[in-house]
Amino acid sequence: IRTPLFLLLISGVYVIIAHTDLSLCCRLPDSPNFPLISPECPVHFATDVRSWPINQVFPKEEAGYCKEETDVCPSVFLPLNRIFAELSQMTAMSNFVVNIGGNDGKTADPLYPVMLEFPEIDYLGFEPGPLIGQMRNNLLPFKNAVAVQESITPSNVVDLVQKYMKKTITAPDIIKIDTDGCDCHILLSLLNDSSMLAKIIQIELNHILPPPISYMDMCEDDVYGRSGSSLDVWGCSMQAAYDIVRKHGYVLLQYDWPDAVFIHSSLTYVFPCITATGEDIFHRNYWTGFFHAKENYSRFHSHVSNKTFAQSVELLALRSHLHPRSTLEHIIATQEASWTKDPLWIELGIAGSSISTQIKRNGEEAPRITWTS
Repeated sequence: IRTPLFLLLISGVYVIIAHTDLSLCCRLPDSPNFPLISPECPVHFATDVRSWPINQVFPKEEAGYCKEETDVCPSVFLPLNRIFAELSQMTAMSNFVVNIGGNDGKTADPLYPVMLEFPEIDYLGFEPGPLIGQMRNNLLPFKNAVAVQESITPSNVVDLVQKYMKKTITAPDIIKIDTDGCDCHILLSLLNDSSMLAKIIQIELNHILPPPISYMDMCEDDVYGRSGSSLDVWGCSMQAAYDIVRKHGYVLLQYDWPDAVFIHSSLTYVFPCITATGEDIFHRNYWTGFFHAKENYSRFHSHVSNKTFAQSVELLALRSHLHPRSTLEHIIATQEASWTKDPLWIELGIAGSSISTQIKRNGEEAPRITWTS
């Protein structure tokens, strides 16, 4: 049976629309891996319940994990404890999890339900601030939990995890990263060491910038923190994180906005419906999360600094393949005033193109912008 197709002219580009085939929905000509992100698309990932992770496991998950926060509900995504449980039935586990940026170790922390269901596993949590006391109190019921008051940086993260990791453990089962800073830089350092190749990586990502826009806040000289005050362009974008993890064999299991869950490709057989071969797993799972958040999470629309910019990013991402440099120049022009960190280091690019830029400042009044093409 042929899938009915028609052409839609959007912004001067003809786009193929398919009514019934998700793999053909709104693709750009000559760009098979990049779907158009337009609400015009007649097949809408978020409203297709078949694409919800809670419906792609057996038995189905009753409801997604809302992180105890009403502005990111209702969720249709698998909680980490369900992911851990599914893995433990199908593969050998190290029973060791790492929490980088643990806050109080409980509130809105996706690893806490894992500890409740599997209280005997080894847990290592890092929190540099005054919440370390609450974290230790919240973890008292778990005899194998260790909370460390330490600032995690790209240069010390591997040594610190290995310091507390049992010698018999080859790699953690889960690494969760949420530092509100240079999370991609920390992820880079972790995955460069084979003992840090966890089965599951969960990382909080920039919630505005979609693929193929790659943005990374870097920690020059291990100086912690975001590059600036903007809620729109900060941290680590999905494309940047994906470009790091896929080199080490990971695929995107789900995007429970703003948190990505990556699974090592050697374990995708545990979730065959979510990671089915023959289609673009990365884009399908990203846009499922993006559109679900856009339609259902109040935080999606409130947690922004520049609403005009935030509302333009879908079209900006679409055009970026055709005009990569002007896309990056637009982002820099709208955001540069907010980048107040010193020393400053930002990596910015468009995946699939040869265009990227590095933005740095070390004592200068204006940042230095270096282009690569």
